[in-house]
Amino acid sequence: MSVGYQVDGQPCITHLIDTHRPTASFSVVSQHPFCLPNSAWSPNRRYAAIRNFSTGALSIATGRTKNEWQTIFDVEGVNVLQGSPIWSSDSQQFSFFTSVKEGTVIGIIRMENDLLGKPRFFTVDAARPIAYSPPVWSPDRQFLAFAAYASRGQSNEELYALNVSSGEVRRLTNNHYRDDSPSWSPDGSQLVFTSAEDGYNELYIINITTGERRQLTYSTFGYLPRWSPDGNHIMFMSNMDYYNDLYVIGADGKDVRRLTHDHHVDSIFPIWLFPPQ
Repeated sequence: MSVGYQVDGQPCITHLIDTHRPTASFSVVSQHPFCLPNSAWSPNRRYAAIRNFSTGALSIATGRTKNEWQTIFDVEGVNVLQGSPIWSSDSQQFSFFTSVKEGTVIGIIRMENDLLGKPRFFTVDAARPIAYSPPVWSPDRQFLAFAAYASRGQSNEELYALNVSSGEVRRLTNNHYRDDSPSWSPDGSQLVFTSAEDGYNELYIINITTGERRQLTYSTFGYLPRWSPDGNHIMFMSNMDYYNDLYVIGADGKDVRRLTHDHHVDSIFPIWLFPPQ
């Protein structure tokens, strides 16, 4: 099974499908604590970062054996926004937006021998977080890409990159259009994201070094793109037929295929599942 997603109104039920045979591979997982969009498994499946559905309080479950967890740590004083946290590729740290009245605050917590490290916080001045677009790790774990409203009182959403070593923040887009929901290419050179540059929500790809951007989709109304681990495909949500369903497109912009026909109002938070280890 290569794709998982959550259906609106069923926060603890995850639907799984195989992208190669989507109509014949449907199954359901409803085992706690994998409740999208309120938890995240680490790539090595040893940890689960869990967001309380009601309060946003953060907990970490460790030492998974089958469906049991040896320990659950409550992270005191930390509330996270919906859609985060997000694990790094090595399963050693995770990032999240924390709830604040003004500005954008990104938190990072490391795991050391199944113990929680002390949270680190980065404040991005004059930018407000977008809850459904959490900070995502670059493959080399040196940067976090995220979207935020550019300044107080403005509605335009822009992309940023945070250097987690220096704390430096670089603005990647500056065009007064909606730019959000970034996802890294596996080699870390590009981001795919949603933009309203042409008046509709379409998918674009930006080169991190040069800033060059190119349009990937046309008339698909793409949201929440997720680059596949092999770099060949991009999954996204679309309401091109007035209902939200999942689609996949080649990273070259070719071969758009529909994966679901659920016709739910919100089939959301798609993720690529890691292959068996």
